[in-house]
Amino acid sequence: MKKLSIIYIFIILLNINCATLYTLSEEMLPLSKRLFSPNSTIRENAIKEFMALDVKGKEKVLLEIVDILKNEKDADTQKRIITALIELKAGSYIIIPLLEVVKQNADIKSYFDIIKLLNSIEPEAEKIVFKLADFLKDDKWEVRMLVLSVVRKMAKKSEILVPEIIKTLQKFGDEPERFNFIFDTLSMIEPEIAISQLILEIKNKSEGIRKNTVEKLIELQANLSPKLKIKKEINTGLLRVLFSEEGVLTKIVKDTLYKIDDKELKMEYEKYLELSRGAVSGIARMVGSSLQDVFSSQEEKLKKKMKDYFEKIGRQDAIKDMIK
Repeated sequence: MKKLSIIYIFIILLNINCATLYTLSEEMLPLSKRLFSPNSTIRENAIKEFMALDVKGKEKVLLEIVDILKNEKDADTQKRIITALIELKAGSYIIIPLLEVVKQNADIKSYFDIIKLLNSIEPEAEKIVFKLADFLKDDKWEVRMLVLSVVRKMAKKSEILVPEIIKTLQKFGDEPERFNFIFDTLSMIEPEIAISQLILEIKNKSEGIRKNTVEKLIELQANLSPKLKIKKEINTGLLRVLFSEEGVLTKIVKDTLYKIDDKELKMEYEKYLELSRGAVSGIARMVGSSLQDVFSSQEEKLKKKMKDYFEKIGRQDAIKDMIK
């Protein structure tokens, strides 16, 4: 019995020593790792140490934390890392390294948390906007999604990225949620250009993108002020869909109208579309032009508008590839 008691005491002491050694070993980790420790005491002490650093010292430690995320596969640890970056008020300097990490780590599970982190940062557009262009060419939607989140914070200051954002719409716009996210981002930069490009997407090869385009045009037609000049372009774009020889586009309009829950609004749409059909037919007869001429004229005007805009933002390099 006495021997058993000694064994139990030995085991208890061993466990206490192991716990102590574990705590001591964690306390000896670099500051960057202690700042997202699951041990609240170690984390709090690390934060005090971090707060005593100068600006350059803090920046160095936060960049080390971002780099740790590159090889981290555990979802809980990823979340703690991102939370630490938010709480420690990481600055614009982490944006590009963070996007590099997302490109490299196929096991990132905390995209929503990363968006929260990016939304907590005021990006310095002049320092990062040109570097963002390469990330907007990445094959991974999640990378582009995060870049678009940054672009939303910069809005007009990121207009040089408009060609890449349009390409993103054309690559990932089949899914309605992604389509709307990309279009809304483009609208935050230059609303009229976003709508002009949207009308041009009526001819996109992807049925999914055409469908999402028409649904968005109908939404805009319902909500935009009639005083806006672009409203006329939207109306002509919708008419172009109705008069298209391709039955798929007409079906998309009908399917979209069918989805509208508001019966009064639905009736107004149907009235508008029928009246517009007759009006444009009459105009076309009066000027001796075919409807196709009317729509071709609109397309040429919109292409010229996009060309002029690309020149204005210094993206002449994108004209040949984007405007065909």
